[in-house]
This record gives sequence, structure tokens and C-alpha cells, in this order.
Amino acid sequence: MADKQLREWVSPGLFLGTLLLSVFLSCDFCYAWRGVADALQRDVTDKIKPPSSPSAGKDSPGYDPDTGVTTKTQKNPDGTQSRVQSKAWEDKNGNKYMLEGDDQGNRVKTIQHAYGKVEVIETRANGDEVITTKYKDGTVRTVEENTEEGVITITTVAPDGSARTVKTDLFGNVIESFHKGSEGNLIQIDAKGTRVETVVHENGSKTLVRTDAEGNQLHVDFDENGEVVSTAQAKKPKDPGQAYYEQERGGVLGRWEDLPASVKSQYARSERIFKEIRESEKLRKEWAAEIKRQEKAEEKWGKRSRAQMERKLAAIAKKQAEADRKFAAYMAKAERRRQLQEAKDKADKLQEAYDDAVKRGDKAEAQRIQELQDEHHEASHALLAHTKAEKKEMGRKQAVRDRVVQQITSRARRIARSN
Repeated sequence: MADKQLREWVSPGLFLGTLLLSVFLSCDFCYAWRGVADALQRDVTDKIKPPSSPSAGKDSPGYDPDTGVTTKTQKNPDGTQSRVQSKAWEDKNGNKYMLEGDDQGNRVKTIQHAYGKVEVIETRANGDEVITTKYKDGTVRTVEENTEEGVITITTVAPDGSARTVKTDLFGNVIESFHKGSEGNLIQIDAKGTRVETVVHENGSKTLVRTDAEGNQLHVDFDENGEVVSTAQAKKPKDPGQAYYEQERGGVLGRWEDLPASVKSQYARSERIFKEIRESEKLRKEWAAEIKRQEKAEEKWGKRSRAQMERKLAAIAKKQAEADRKFAAYMAKAERRRQLQEAKDKADKLQEAYDDAVKRGDKAEAQRIQELQDEHHEASHALLAHTKAEKKEMGRKQAVRDRVVQQITSRARRIARSN
């Protein structure tokens, strides 16, 4: 209820602008792009108003000359009423102040600095703040905190009409961003790296270009009436290991297309390991962040929030354990492949030496090497044995083969009986 009254009384323009912006950002093909962007700019800039002079409310019926506070009852759109108090004053440096608040716990403080800057600090009943600043050059910047959703929204409107909005989580990680240029072009980037750019042409037609994080593109051309004229897709898949080589290793060996297959395979393996390590590190950071968040939450909310935080930590710990398990399994497979390759290389060398001794007619040397081969075979016996996972997979494939054979046999018998 308090949050609803706050939207209706304290900052209707800001909430309307945020709502319109959210509608735009959720739409891949937005035909009303100009109206949304202009509404955002208008709603943010229009809410900046200088505070009233200290003498402005003295003639009001609810003015208290002893405290300088004006009290009035305001009817809300839903039919309820709120008791609103306000006070204006000016300090010795020429800075003007206006403090307003209702009986729901919402507060608005407006400061007009003598050098031209205007600040509006809105504190909602739940503790969230919205700080809007209009600078002397006409730039307007709004920072809105939503602790319930864990989102901070920063909107900046420049004097030339361009606007930029960035949404982040409470740790500063960007969720999505939106930019409107002074010429009317729009750019949206979400947390997955998908970029949607709308270009406006002089004749009123538009071109939309959507590029995902992998480089795949979708081009859509609209005429001046908003009708789709043409569409085109351009997919650019990367080979396994290519993204790791180009982004993490900087393409040190030249173009990916020019690399030999063996090097590409090596980078593909490195990419898999790198992703596992990065995911593990991400989970560890999330774990540390959740611990810090839990400490702050316990100070503010106490026992009521502790159980919820413990569930989140348990979920993260489960993900961490699963990531560690997968990584350990991968490293175990890599180590076994290495040992198998070493055993094979040694066996090949012994066989070459044996063949050479036989060719020379050196029976003693051939006998000695054959004994080494027997020792190597015995030592490699355990390594060459199938693991439990391999045996399980072999059993599964054999079961599939048996079913196929049974089906073929049954069908053949039915055909033979029918003939």
C-alpha cells in the first residue's frame, strides 16, 4: 500500500518512465520506439522542480508559524487519504531546501543549490532511495534502488536529448543497458550480451539489427509505416576452441583458419578446462558474496532471513560440489589418456627395437627386449582394463544391439511366416 501511494504521490513521472522503458526493453521488435524514448526523457526531466521559497506556504491553512511546517490532507487516486507535511527553508549560502513526507513513511527532499544544481532525494517506506539530479548544463541523472528485486537503475538524460539507462545488480554487474542517441537511434544490450540496435533513416524507415553474444545477426528493415520490408539472418558459429583462442589467448599464432588441426584440438581441450575453472571461480565468488550478503541481512532482518540465506548458500554449495565433481572427472579422464599414450609410445619403441634386433639377427638382444615387452605388458595390464564407467557404457550399447537384433529377427520370422 505504501509503495503504491509513493508511486502515485511522490514520483509518478519516474515510475511511468521506468515502466515505459521496461516495456521497450522486453520487446525485440518495437514499433513505438520514438514515443517511448521521448516519454523517458520527458518524465525524468519534468520531475525536477526547484523547491518553494520559505514564505510560499505561510498563507496555507495548514501552516504552523512556530515550526514552519505545512500540513495538508491529500486524496489518493484509490480513494484513500494521506497526511502530507512539508517545510521549506533557505540557508545563509543561498541554497533552498524543501522536505516533504506522508504518513506512510515516504519522504522527498529537494535541494536547489545556489550555483544551479537541483537534487531530489526520495526515500520510500521500505528504505529504497531514488536520487535525481539536474546539473547546471541541463543533464539529468537518476539513480533508483530496488532492494527487493536486487536492482539499481541509473538513467542519464543529456541536454541534446540523448538518454542512457543502465540496470545493475547490487554488486555492480550489468543486467541490461539502453541508449537513445540525439538523432533517435536506439541501442539495447542485455546481460547475455545480446545487442539490439535500431537505426532511423531520413525517410522515416528503420533498420533493426539484433546481434547475440555468439555473433549471430538478424537484420529487419521497416518502411516508414512500420511494415516489415525484409529480413535476413547471418549465423556465425565458432569452432570448438576458437573463442578461447581469439579472446583469451589473443590469437597469438595468427588466424584461426590457418592453424593445423592438432593445434585446434589442443585449444578445444584448453577451452573446456578454462570454462570449468571459470565456472568454479564464479561459484566461489557467489559463495563469498552470499556470505557477505547474509551478514548484512542478519543485521537488518535477524532470524527471519537467516533460513532463506542458508537455503541459498546450500544451493550454491550444491552447484559448487557438482562443478568440482565434473572438473575432477574431466581431469581424471585426461590423466588416463596421458598414461595410455605413454604406455603405447613405450610399447611402440620396444617393438621397433625388437624388430631391429631380429633384422640384425641379434637373438640375445631380441630375447632381452621381449622380456622388457612382457614386463611392460604386465605393468600396463591394470591401466588397459576398462573402468566402471566404460563397462557401464559398453553394457548399455550391447543392450541396444541386442534389442535391434531381436527386432530384426522377429520381423524376419513374421515375414517368413507370411510367405
